[in-house]
Amino acid sequence: ARHVPAADPCSREGLGAVEHVVIAALQIVGGYVVGPAASLLVDRYRIHKPMWIISILMGIVPVQLITTTNSFESALAVGLSIAVLNAPNSILLDSSTLRFLGDRSNEYGKIRLWGAIGWGLGSLVAGSVVQVFGDRLAFGMCGVLMLATAAVVLSLDFSGLDEDGAEEEDEDDEGGLPLFQIKLLIPSLKYAIFLMVAVVAG
Repeated sequence: ARHVPAADPCSREGLGAVEHVVIAALQIVGGYVVGPAASLLVDRYRIHKPMWIISILMGIVPVQLITTTNSFESALAVGLSIAVLNAPNSILLDSSTLRFLGDRSNEYGKIRLWGAIGWGLGSLVAGSVVQVFGDRLAFGMCGVLMLATAAVVLSLDFSGLDEDGAEEEDEDDEGGLPLFQIKLLIPSLKYAIFLMVAVVAG
């Protein structure tokens, strides 16, 4: 559920290069704006599971609407909707995985490896489906798989993670640490450089 496949509504309408770039750029900006805001809400109110499920389920709608776009405006609206609704997914996926691993966080790379294998196999299957049956069936399959992903998230037990988050929040409150303290967000120059490289590479 990290990336919604075929989430490029402008490619269906033969829009010009400028329109294509505008939609792609605004999708990125929309994700960067919504992602951190969603993270703050999730951590503050400890709503990991509800936020994740809502994001997945609501994200199904604009994906299905890709096939109905017939103008730059409609493609832009669908593209932004996909970016905004899909933004919390990657953040919640990574943070929840690390917290579930706990002391075994060194095994995170193994999980990412199998995630990449699944993404590659899924792309191969989706490409074959589009080639044989057309893209409309592929969008329907995407909706079904997103429902299955939401069901998997629903089956996970987040109670322990929420309790740990509450304890950490209480400790921060006792120490009088402000939520937006810059030193906590960017603890060193090396970290700041790393963030800059990540943004540019992204």
